[in-house]
Amino acid sequence: MCLVALPPEANAAVHFASCAYVHSNLRAALLDEGPSSSPTSASASGSNSSGSAAAASGSSTTQSPSAGTGCVRVNALALHSLRLDVLCLESFARECVLEEASGLEQVFAPLRQLLDALLDRGASHVLGNVPTRSALYPQLDCHDAETVLHKVVGVPAMARLKMMSSGGRGGAAAAELPSLDKKQATELIKLLQSSSS
Repeated sequence: MCLVALPPEANAAVHFASCAYVHSNLRAALLDEGPSSSPTSASASGSNSSGSAAAASGSSTTQSPSAGTGCVRVNALALHSLRLDVLCLESFARECVLEEASGLEQVFAPLRQLLDALLDRGASHVLGNVPTRSALYPQLDCHDAETVLHKVVGVPAMARLKMMSSGGRGGAAAAELPSLDKKQATELIKLLQSSSS
């Protein structure tokens, strides 16, 4: 069915519903804790080339066979890759020339703000300070942030070495990547819990 043939209001509704569906599924995949059965390793892959490159360079999630797409563990490369995918989705939404669908990119704001906050180099200052956190990330759900932080594992050393030694942009990408590991995630969880009580 061609969306151009739809009335403008219906066309906008289809775009909003589609983007909300994509956002909901990406968010659910990241936040799903899954059952505690024995996990199997799976590579994270994004919808763009950066997601695939990050997956090839060591980003990983661990999925439970019965949980479908929900991840049990995630590292900074996987979060960075997902963030790039969400930025591409927001770019697509902004390019949709629909008068009735202005602000379509805001559908992805909760997930993007969650990823931005977790990957923020000043996360320890931002997440522990309620006014700053609210100003920078007004749609951040602290419970969601804690859920993801509980799943964080470090980026494998071999993946970091591979990124730094690869020619071209690889070394710069490794330098830009936040060093979010299990220890830092635990500290951020404590900050979130203390600021919300």
